[in-house]
Amino acid sequence: MFWHFSTSKWTRSPGGAIRKGDYKLIEHFDDGSIELFNLAEDLGETVNLTRLRPERADELLTELREWRESVGAELPTPNPDYDPVREQELGLHRWLR
Repeated sequence: MFWHFSTSKWTRSPGGAIRKGDYKLIEHFDDGSIELFNLAEDLGETVNLTRLRPERADELLTELREWRESVGAELPTPNPDYDPVREQELGLHRWLR
């Protein structure tokens, strides 16, 4: 199962995810971070296993990226006009133009 959120309209940050077996991997587009969870042992997604299971993280990340390419999913691009100081005041978002 795959998820793709190229904007943060529905999530905290733009990203993608893959669920395969007991594992779920999340790729965050805003900072490039990766999270890996074993949902059979950690349903609340509290323990990031990326460093403990790097081979599993790499495998799932590769599969997620290949899927995204195969379906032509668009990736977000930074907004060059984004100003973090004025974000709340103007309602700007750094990922949308």
